[in-house]
Amino acid sequence: MIARYRFIYEMNRLSKDVGFELQKGASKVVDQQIKRIIDIKGQNYLNQVAKVHFANTQKAQAK
Repeated sequence: MIARYRFIYEMNRLSKDVGFELQKGASKVVDQQIKRIIDIKGQNYLNQVAKVHFANTQKAQAK
C-alpha cells in the first residue's frame, strides 16, 4: 500500500513538472508522451525520471 501511494505521488509530481498528466503503462499514448518529454525537457531529463530500457523509449527516440 505504501509503495502504491508513493508511485501515485511521484506520477502526480512528475506530471506537474512536465506540464501534462502522465499515463501509466505501455500504450501508443505513452509512446507519444515519451517523445513529448524528450522534446520539452530533453533526453537527460527522461533518463533521470523514467525506466528508459523499455521498447517504447526506443520507439519514441526514433521518431
